[in-house]
Amino acid sequence: MSTAGNLISIGKLSRPVGIKGHLKLILLTDFPKRIKQIKSVYLLYEEGKKLKNDYTGSDKFEIESADLISDYIKIKFKFFDNPESIVKLKDCYVCIDEKDKIKLPKGKHYLYEYSGCKIYNGKYYIGEVTGIENYGGDDLLKVKTEKKEILIPLRKEFIKKIDIENKKIFTTLIDGLI
Repeated sequence: MSTAGNLISIGKLSRPVGIKGHLKLILLTDFPKRIKQIKSVYLLYEEGKKLKNDYTGSDKFEIESADLISDYIKIKFKFFDNPESIVKLKDCYVCIDEKDKIKLPKGKHYLYEYSGCKIYNGKYYIGEVTGIENYGGDDLLKVKTEKKEILIPLRKEFIKKIDIENKKIFTTLIDGLI
């Protein structure tokens, strides 16, 4: 899940499925079953610009149906009833308002929330989180320091305190990591 302003992308539209206006939605969320409960979404182009709904004039798109098919969602939007009408929707990100996201248990955070956090090793400032990487093991905070970019494992052995509200992460790093 990534974020654009106060919107969170929960998937990316791919190719048409059939001839009745359905699209394949590639999931970018850990909560795919929740999509069936969502009534409307925003669609964003890759560069973050909102798509307008030609049928309603709104920037919201009403979901007519959403069916979980193994690793993707077969989704249909109201008024979009054939492959020709959905051409401009392809490759758009499907987004919800950040305020509508699922609340996580205390101490748990969405990965996008780490971006922009300042990293401290003890009381010393190291740099800022610019992203998250994962090469098959643990998630790694990508941190831009004054001189280079480093990766810090998102593990309790290194991460001592996370203050998402104030965008600060306190660590205890081993020698040679920086």
